[in-house]
Amino acid sequence: MKERDSDHFVDVLVILGIAASLVLIVGSVLLNFRMAYRSADTEFDAWLYGVVAGAADCIKAMMPFAIAWGIRKRDRLAVIGAAAVFGIFTLYSFSSAVGFAAQHRIAKAAERQGGAEKYQDLKDRYTRAKSARDALGTPRAPSVIEQERADILATPVYGRRTIGDLSGECTLNRLEAREPCERWRRLGVELATAKEAGRLDGELTDVRQKLDTVPAASTTEDPQAAAISKLGGWFDRTFRSDDVQLGLALLLALLVEAGSGLGLYLVTTPWRDAALPAPKESTMPPKLPVMPVKRLGEVDAFMLARLHPATDGVLTAPMLYEAYLGWCREGGLAPFTVPAFITAFHAIADELGIERGSVGTDAAWRNVSFTPVPALPERAL
Repeated sequence: MKERDSDHFVDVLVILGIAASLVLIVGSVLLNFRMAYRSADTEFDAWLYGVVAGAADCIKAMMPFAIAWGIRKRDRLAVIGAAAVFGIFTLYSFSSAVGFAAQHRIAKAAERQGGAEKYQDLKDRYTRAKSARDALGTPRAPSVIEQERADILATPVYGRRTIGDLSGECTLNRLEAREPCERWRRLGVELATAKEAGRLDGELTDVRQKLDTVPAASTTEDPQAAAISKLGGWFDRTFRSDDVQLGLALLLALLVEAGSGLGLYLVTTPWRDAALPAPKESTMPPKLPVMPVKRLGEVDAFMLARLHPATDGVLTAPMLYEAYLGWCREGGLAPFTVPAFITAFHAIADELGIERGSVGTDAAWRNVSFTPVPALPERAL
């Protein structure tokens, strides 16, 4: 049951990986189409270049499968051809992705430049309007001033006549209207100042609202490139913003190409492994039981255990080998062959100064005898 659930989980992961890989493939195809489309002179050539570049990118995603198939079938030509096609198509697609990333960053830089200039213009405009408004002080409301001017013109003189009638709205020089008209003109200046202050207040409000809509446009620097450039300070190095932006463009191109070229092959690995035939069971015969290996009976150890000096002692080679076999049986040891035993015994005897001779046709050694083996104590009855 657990194995079945695990298989379902793997299937879900593979399906999600396939979907993500297809997104990367479609994105790479569109990038190739777009860059090739823009490189043509006529509409027909643009579509021709774009379709060819997009089709090449689709084939690129199939090449890892072709390489794996060629390796499995031992088809060297297929492997070389698929690898060559994959490399060529990947290089072209990589150049398209780099070009797109570079164009995008140039466009964003121009947008930031325009935003910065707009922001600076608004700040200058706000500064000028604020300075002019501060110079006007705090005038009265225009409606109050207009009412005072109307009251001056409506002031009666000579019965039913008013200052406005007598002076022609203060356009004629009349002795009786000279002082009221002077006040009327001063109020006119104050009215113009009040209206200008109102206009400047409106302009300041409008500029302030526009400044609030472009708060981030006050710099022309790429924020991502600026942040990465500052990381160089951690390692006592300085990175130019242009170099960082080029590196980011290359990184984006690598992301697109690695994902679109190898992603589909890599995420389908569990399914391809499951589709391979199971290895055949071995037809070799069952292994024989391993017999324990006995330790060799060393000749020098035998001589120490079973021989001792004796003035009248003589031991022949057969007598020595027979005693050696018995000693090996008692100790559970593997004996040397007769030639090997005689050679080893002769070398050790020469080194110890044991005299060698012969008895009949057999080699013999003098002044040496067997050490008696102590008898085992009898069991109490």
